[in-house]
Amino acid sequence: MDRVVADEAGIANTGSVDASPARWRLDAAVAQLLAWAALGALNQVLIAVRLPPPLPGVGVWHRASDFGQFLLLGGLSHAAVTLAARGLARAPSTSKLRRFYPALLVFAFGSAVSLLGVRPDVANLAQRLELETWQLAVPVSLGFGATLAATLGLRRWARGTLRGLFGLVALAIATSNAFVLETDYFFVHFLLAWLSAQLAARAVEGLELPALPASARRVAMTAVAVIGLLALTLPERSNEVQRRLFALQSSVAPPLLARLMPGRASAGNGQVLPEYQQSPWFSSRDKQPLAQPTHAVRLPEAPLVVLFTIDAMRADVLEVAKYRKQLPQLSRLQDESVSFSLARSPTPATTTTFGSIFSGKYYSMLPWEYLGKGKTRLIEPTPRFAQALEHAGVHTIQIVTLGRLNAGSGVGLGFKSEVSLQRRQGAKDVIDLAIEQLNQAPAGPTFLFSHFTEAHAPYNQAGTKGSPRSRYVGELAIVDAQIGRFREYLRETGRDARTLFVISADHGEAFGEHGQNFHARSVYEELMHVPLLIHAPMLPHRRVDTPVTLMDLGPTILDLFGLPTPGSYMGQSIAPLLVGKPAQLTRPIIADAGRQIQAFYFPDGKKVIFDRPKKTTEVYDLRSDPKELTNLMEGQPAGANAAYVKTAEAFFRGVRRAEDQAADVSVND
Repeated sequence: MDRVVADEAGIANTGSVDASPARWRLDAAVAQLLAWAALGALNQVLIAVRLPPPLPGVGVWHRASDFGQFLLLGGLSHAAVTLAARGLARAPSTSKLRRFYPALLVFAFGSAVSLLGVRPDVANLAQRLELETWQLAVPVSLGFGATLAATLGLRRWARGTLRGLFGLVALAIATSNAFVLETDYFFVHFLLAWLSAQLAARAVEGLELPALPASARRVAMTAVAVIGLLALTLPERSNEVQRRLFALQSSVAPPLLARLMPGRASAGNGQVLPEYQQSPWFSSRDKQPLAQPTHAVRLPEAPLVVLFTIDAMRADVLEVAKYRKQLPQLSRLQDESVSFSLARSPTPATTTTFGSIFSGKYYSMLPWEYLGKGKTRLIEPTPRFAQALEHAGVHTIQIVTLGRLNAGSGVGLGFKSEVSLQRRQGAKDVIDLAIEQLNQAPAGPTFLFSHFTEAHAPYNQAGTKGSPRSRYVGELAIVDAQIGRFREYLRETGRDARTLFVISADHGEAFGEHGQNFHARSVYEELMHVPLLIHAPMLPHRRVDTPVTLMDLGPTILDLFGLPTPGSYMGQSIAPLLVGKPAQLTRPIIADAGRQIQAFYFPDGKKVIFDRPKKTTEVYDLRSDPKELTNLMEGQPAGANAAYVKTAEAFFRGVRRAEDQAADVSVND
């Protein structure tokens, strides 16, 4: 009777053979194994469709690891069902609820596993709904457990057409898993894969196949176990394999296993590079003295300094001939300015970039407070550079295009005049307000800042036809025209003779590079390399190839007004470079994306990237490999890049706040 209970519920006895010794009926445990194996096979197709071609020698190891880890999940599922069936066989046979034992068991197990892992994935949504994380995680987990339990009942109808329907639904869920919720929500992807595996198992459970000898079945199960365990160790042989395992969200095993396994050891036993061993930049700078102005650039009386940033503008847009024709004003401004060819943003997202620029500290050094409804506030006490300008008598203006950049957010503190657009409006509205504010501004030194929101996905402000990249450039052209209009206003009013004009971007944008689109999710050059143009009548136009960071903007603007820079700032004035003088730039340049993804730039062109959730380390030589295609952690002698890795590790360890982040700002925008 107890065996019947388990069979009818779908947690069947293992290895059942019907009356005919020539036939073998697939039980629930074997169906689980085959279902996960099928998901692994499907994922090989999705890898070919969704990911760029691998580096030589990487593809085979990647695919073997990926498929092997699906087999490992299948083997674990087989073992779980087998143990459950044995436990059910010992259940009291007199209970009226005995037929519901399997469903209750699956419900409890699925809900518990979901609750253990899904909380980080629903945290941001819970914040937007003004809920505690557990208030969303619990119903999601209970709903998932109930859905899993409901699949057990499908076994009663798993015949003929319905069997095929279950398989099609499983295929649809598993395929869509590679296209939705990119990069994040690792556990949600696992839950979707688990659900599709249950449906696939129901589709094949009970099928009759030619019988296999018991010894052959034991050999097959042993092979599954060995392959699955080997798949755990293959990624440890290669950072590149590990990175590709995480590149596709339908590869659900690596994120789970990464949480359970220790981090990778860094390269060799190298030491911090000598020039950084006593660096004052590798620890808290809160007690450092003020950095005095260089006075390298003498601005005219009552100067006007304008800082405009353009959302998601890549540096290379102004290097492509056809795009330069579409952006005539920016191209002309580049030709007439001091153009920095190697400028990097501190983060790949808007809020964190301006939080860093205005406060002078990198993202991982800053405390944020959650306010509810998805809003956060920067609570860093360090004065923003706009506050220093205002205290020195400079009239400061911000045209606010995004609420998370205003004074209330803690990011844009210190602006005397803060004028907000009532809704997300375009570049024309920004320039209208900028002209209005300048016409009303008192005589004297003035600083004006605004951020253009054009060129942000979905790139539909200039039309909906064409490729994403062409629409993206079309939005940049909207900003381009308004910048031309603003410069014409400066000429007509005679302000151009006393204006220093700065154009940059908050971050870049990805269009398939490294298997990614949009921004915020990595620290590769398509996101971090941004334009930086500085124009003034007294500055000779020239190209500067010295690496700089947007963290230098605050110190530079303070320097231009003759003011010192707080010692806690992680940037330095680049004003001397504007007039061709050498600048003593000792601060390191880094990128800090949150999500524990960080990069360190070295003066010789080397760049180290840590992706701590994936437990990978990458090293690139940007001088010979600007597109970051060859990870020098692969194919190099052990320890070849150890000094670079150790130096970068020392920096991030030294500057991180002692306490954990109280709230992690969403860097999706």
